[in-house]
Amino acid sequence: MLLPGNQKTYDPDFVVTIGGRDVTKITKRWSLEDVEDGISSLTVTLANPDGKYSGVFKTEQEISLNFGYHKGEVSPTIRMKIKDKREDFPTKQGPTIRLVALDCTERLVGVTAAGNSDINDVKEILKSIIEGHKMTPDVNVKQPEKMPPVVSVHNQTGYAAIRWLMGMTECGEKQKSDGEDPIKGQPEFNFGKHFPNAEIVNGDRAIMSMIDAGLKSIGDIRINNRRNRAGTTTIVGFLEVVGQPMLQAKKCLTVQNVGPEASGKWYVKRLVQEWDVGHGYRTISNLLRPTLGQDGKAIDQPVVLYADIYKKDTVYVGCRKINSESQATFTYGTGENVMHFWWGIKLQRGRGGGEIAKAKGWAINNWGQIQKSEAKKDGSYNSYPPSMSGIMD
Repeated sequence: MLLPGNQKTYDPDFVVTIGGRDVTKITKRWSLEDVEDGISSLTVTLANPDGKYSGVFKTEQEISLNFGYHKGEVSPTIRMKIKDKREDFPTKQGPTIRLVALDCTERLVGVTAAGNSDINDVKEILKSIIEGHKMTPDVNVKQPEKMPPVVSVHNQTGYAAIRWLMGMTECGEKQKSDGEDPIKGQPEFNFGKHFPNAEIVNGDRAIMSMIDAGLKSIGDIRINNRRNRAGTTTIVGFLEVVGQPMLQAKKCLTVQNVGPEASGKWYVKRLVQEWDVGHGYRTISNLLRPTLGQDGKAIDQPVVLYADIYKKDTVYVGCRKINSESQATFTYGTGENVMHFWWGIKLQRGRGGGEIAKAKGWAINNWGQIQKSEAKKDGSYNSYPPSMSGIMD
């Protein structure tokens, strides 16, 4: 069995510490989930013989993990804070402790802001929110040509405010598929002749100030972003291989010998590194392929939000790195690395079950009432502002 570069593999090896205490010998299972657009997690299950470790491990303690192969490749160190804990005492098996740690973007959830930004530079607002949660921002977004004079972020969590601001930006990053194009693009859609200015409104009054300033372009950007995001999940794949400690999500890999349409470079949207005493060490990737629009041209990639789990307390907001260099090449049918690969096409759009879609006319008719509860710069407001629940670009 060979690793990329013809390096011979050895026995799986890893080190787990909690609060500086080495718990490798009592570890029964660990799973690292590295995701592109959400919160990454590290789950560790420990043996707890006779309950001797009950009460030892606490939430908010730091878990660190290094994994790889004995005398071979070893991953960078992963560090996350414990957020969930469960002690299990079954009758037919030994007691265990299950700990779930989350990356630093967890801090953006649950803390609500109140007030208006005194600037309208999207990039600087995003940096300010991230730095306010004691994290390092890595922001790479395109400023819209027009912005409202005041951007409201009150009564939003940091996460929700970032997602709202992301909807105002465009990526501009495009790439055609490496393989033969399995589809020719999906048909365009609109809201019908009676809704020429249809707008997605999720409760934020920032869009109302845009209307007041005549910023139709922001609404168009949001609609295009939603369409492009749906289009980028049309061609999907799955790869399960013998554990590869150097593979990471948000980058690319190459798969060969899987047909003319699927062979070539794929983007890793989600990657799971996991080991347990029963199945050994394996790496599982959820993959995406660039797709084409109705005009036959590659569509814009979405702006995404994620923590760089290999850089302490660093948060990235920017274009999906669809053009990144391939990390490794896996060839189906040769060697023992590839355990399972599949790919497919999903042309059915998601059905937005709880989505609140309203026309600009509604916003204009209610503008006067909404404006009364707008926050002041000092964070105060005259009445309780409308709910921001469910805000997602």
